[in-house]
Amino acid sequence: MNQQYSLTLTNPWKSTALVVGSLGLLGLTVAADFGVVGPYSPLAAGLGVAGLLFGWIFWFVPKIAPRYCAVAAEAVLDAEGLTVQYPAPAATRRIAFADMASYSVLRNEGLTVRPRQGDALKLHLNYKLHPQGLLPLLQFQQGFRAAVADYQRRNPTQPLIQELGFFRRPVATVVLGLSAALVGWLGWRALRPFASEGAWGGFLLTSLLFAVYALLWRHYRSQGRGE
Repeated sequence: MNQQYSLTLTNPWKSTALVVGSLGLLGLTVAADFGVVGPYSPLAAGLGVAGLLFGWIFWFVPKIAPRYCAVAAEAVLDAEGLTVQYPAPAATRRIAFADMASYSVLRNEGLTVRPRQGDALKLHLNYKLHPQGLLPLLQFQQGFRAAVADYQRRNPTQPLIQELGFFRRPVATVVLGLSAALVGWLGWRALRPFASEGAWGGFLLTSLLFAVYALLWRHYRSQGRGE
C-alpha cells in the first residue's frame, strides 16, 4: 500500500545565498548610512540602522525568506521504493530499494538517500524558516525507516541498506581533519618558548577530546567495512 507525504522543504542553496546576500546588502547600507548621514546627524544615522535591523529581523526573515526558499514535494513510499515529485519545476526522482546503498536521517533537518549508482537524493528542511514542514517530515522519516525495514525483511538476500549515523557520514571526516589541525596548532603554541600554563592546558584538553572523537570515528567506520 502506498504512503504519500506532502512535504514543505528548504532549498539550501537559495537560503544560503539569501542570507549572505542580504547580510552583505545590509552591511553596505549601514556603512552608507553612517558615511552619508552620520557626519551630520549621528542620532538619525543610529535610528536608520535600528530601522534597518528591525525590518530585516521582523519583516524580511519571516516574510520573504520562507517564500523564496520553500520547495514543495510529494514523497510516495511503496513496497519497492521511494518516489519524490516536485511540482515547480516539474520533476520526479525515483529510487528503488534494490538500488539503495545507504541513507541518513537528520532529525528535524531532512533525509539523504544514497543509491549504488548516481547522485544522492537530499531532502532538506530548515524548520526555523518552514516550521509547518517539521511534522510531515518527521512522519515521512518514520515511514521511510519502516518501509526500508519491511523491504529488507521481505528480501533477505538483497544487499543491506545501511543507515549511516553521524560518524559514518562524510562530514564526520571533515570534522576529524579540522580537529587534527586545531590540535596541531595548539601543540605548536604550547611548545613555543615561555608558553603559558593555559596554552598547555588547552592543548592537553583538546588532544584528549580529539582522541575520544578519533576512536569513535574509527569504531563506526570499522563497523561500516565489516571489520
